[in-house]
This record gives sequence, C-alpha cells and structure tokens, in this order.
Amino acid sequence: MSMTTYNVKATVLAPPLLVSNIITNQYRLSSPFASLMRGRDDEVESEGRWGIQPRRSTIGHSGRHTITKGVEDMKYGIIHYNAPGDTLPEFLRYAAETGFDSVELSCGDVWDEEMEEPQTAAEEVKSMVDSLGLNVSALSANNDFVVLDTEAVAHQVKRMEHICKLSQLLDCDVIRTEGGSPKDEVPPSRWAEAIAGCLQRCLEFAEPMGIRFALDNHGFVTNEWPVQLEVFERVDSPLVGANLDTMNYRWFGHSLEKLHQIYQEIAPYVFHTHLKDGFDSRENYRGQALGEGEIDLAWALQCLREADYDGVFCAEYEGPEDTAIGYRKCLEWMHVNC
Repeated sequence: MSMTTYNVKATVLAPPLLVSNIITNQYRLSSPFASLMRGRDDEVESEGRWGIQPRRSTIGHSGRHTITKGVEDMKYGIIHYNAPGDTLPEFLRYAAETGFDSVELSCGDVWDEEMEEPQTAAEEVKSMVDSLGLNVSALSANNDFVVLDTEAVAHQVKRMEHICKLSQLLDCDVIRTEGGSPKDEVPPSRWAEAIAGCLQRCLEFAEPMGIRFALDNHGFVTNEWPVQLEVFERVDSPLVGANLDTMNYRWFGHSLEKLHQIYQEIAPYVFHTHLKDGFDSRENYRGQALGEGEIDLAWALQCLREADYDGVFCAEYEGPEDTAIGYRKCLEWMHVNC
C-alpha cells in the first residue's frame, strides 16, 4: 500500500469541550445504585428485556462485510459528557427520565485503574442501567493508539483488553476508540500505520468476544478522514469501523461543502454516532443543539440510511444553554428527524 502524507501541524490549540469527560466524582457504588434501583424496580421487566439480541445487517464496505448488530432496544442515545448530573447515577436518571433509551459511557464510569475489583463495579453499573430501562450503546476507551514503540503498543493493547472485558459485562459490543494524540516520534505519514497496528493486535481478543471498535473522528489525528479510511483499509475487518461525529470534522477546519464528501465516504463504516451541531472551527467554534447550527444533518442522516446504518443515534451537546435543556432539545430533534 502506498503511504499517504498528511500535512498537519502537531502543535495546535486544544479543542474546547472535545476531550472525553472522565468522571472524577468519587461515590460509593452500593448505596446510590441501590437507592436508584429501588425507585424503578417496578418499571423493569424481569425476563432479560435488556439483553442484546443481535440481528444481521449488511453494511457498505463495497459489499465486503456483513456484521452483527444488537440494537433492537436502542435508538436514541446520549453521551456521558458535558451532561446533567454531578455523578453517574444522576446522569443515568436524567437520561431515563428525559426519554433516552441508551447511553454512551466512559471507561472511567466503570473503571478506576486502581480498583481492586473492577468487575464488581461494572456489574453494579449494569444493574443500575438495567433498572432504569437503559442500554449501553458504546463504551469510550480513552486510548491513544498513535504509538509505534513496542512497549507503548503492548501497554495500550493490554489496557484495551481489560476495557473490552468490562464492556462485555455491560452487554455492550461497541468500543468508541480514539486515534490518539500527535507525537514527535510518530510522523503524520505513519498515523494510520500506528493506529491500525494497535487495532490488529486488539482483534486477537476482540473477535472471540464479539466486540467492535468504532474509530472516532476526534482531535487532531482522525479528523483527517483519510487517516480513518487508511486504517479501515489496513485492518480490513468487519469489527473495525467508525464513530461518526457530525461536528468534529467541521471543528477541525473542513468546509461545509467538504463535509458532504466526508459523510458519504465514512458512512459505510459507521458503527455508532455522535450527532452534534454548531458553527465554525477551532477557536471560533460554537456548539448548538441539533438543528440550530450550520451542519447539514439531513445529509449526514441520508448518507447513513443509504449505507443501511441501523445503530444508535447518540446526541452530544456543547452549546451555551443549560445542558439539561440542550440535550432535551437534541432528543426532540432526533425524534422528528431520525
């Protein structure tokens, strides 16, 4: 394969509100979880209503891949980022009471790397999610695959294996995967090689688990969408696809006209979404509720439909209004348009 060179500066302004929101509030798992579950037990069916029942769906890739998706109980999601609630239980209650049926969680919601029994914590989270009538649509890994050093790769792969095991406990088969951060020792021309190399190592344990990796367009590496496409070509697996963030390409600096091409080229690989709206790029970026910004969301949805996307439409809000209001407006828009 010929190598593509991407002329991107590694040192640029940090993106506002685009770093994954890892929960820093410490809470005792048993007591708030138990109180929330007692409050909603009467509303939950007992016969495994929220277990994932896969169904077959053929997705683009020029007809190369058929993948399994379990989305029959999920459609409208919310990411645990810039969202209402000071703690995970408060966020989940907001999601359920507002009308969302799925949530994207961060690995920090279920795993403190110093925990002695992280599986117990994940099981507690799953019990609370179930009690509120929710599903986990994706688990964000907060990884960094822009590495070539042997030890650094081994560390990232081992960490991802642990995250995949926790994701299984959540009945979640999608890991939202970062590309990573630019580094002096990894030139832009080798970004795709580095990311693909890590993902190929991860497939060794992900395939038996039925876990899929949704490579996000996020930050300064994978918002160069040819990097994403080269990763997909290099790995060539039905378990490696995209998380489509409708705003991030624009935030990075791509024109509104270019977004039409990007959405169309990325759509056949999409496993999960971040529907997000706003205006402009970099330091001029201003987030908005869905339908209130400049993003052609109708075109993005059309591209997804033409690619037979049947996954979750997950809202991400970075606007100026109170987040409880902003996310509620996003859900209302999704109900009408998705």
